[in-house]
Amino acid sequence: MKTLNQNSTEIFCQLIERMQGKDHLRIENIPFMALSIEKLTHGVKLGDLNEGTIYSLAHYYTSNGDLMSDPEMRFTVATDENSLHSSQNLKIIPCSFEQSDLGMYEESIIFGDQQHTEYNADLQAEHVEFAEVWLNNIRDQKYLDQL
Repeated sequence: MKTLNQNSTEIFCQLIERMQGKDHLRIENIPFMALSIEKLTHGVKLGDLNEGTIYSLAHYYTSNGDLMSDPEMRFTVATDENSLHSSQNLKIIPCSFEQSDLGMYEESIIFGDQQHTEYNADLQAEHVEFAEVWLNNIRDQKYLDQL
């Protein structure tokens, strides 16, 4: 499974740090859409990684009373079984992508009973590529400076 590159991992870790142990965080950044990060679940098993935590990262807007993602991605955050837990050896693995206005929902890693049961390598590589561009945009648009 592909992981985020070091630059994108550092940006993602900065977002997690800004959560300050809370389960969710919303970052307002006018004129851009707010950015939401949410801790969804802990204790998932993914390959040879230690138990991981799944986070959602999303921009949301409302259309005709419905909450729409633009986009939402889910990521598993874990360490290698042989690694100490620190941000330098975190593995951040994109697992899904959703774009509501296009009717897109893609899972490249499917979980059942807290462990991955299915894996689509090509789709997961696309999710990594998109996530790296998006995280760079988050940094460049100064979301990390808003708190």
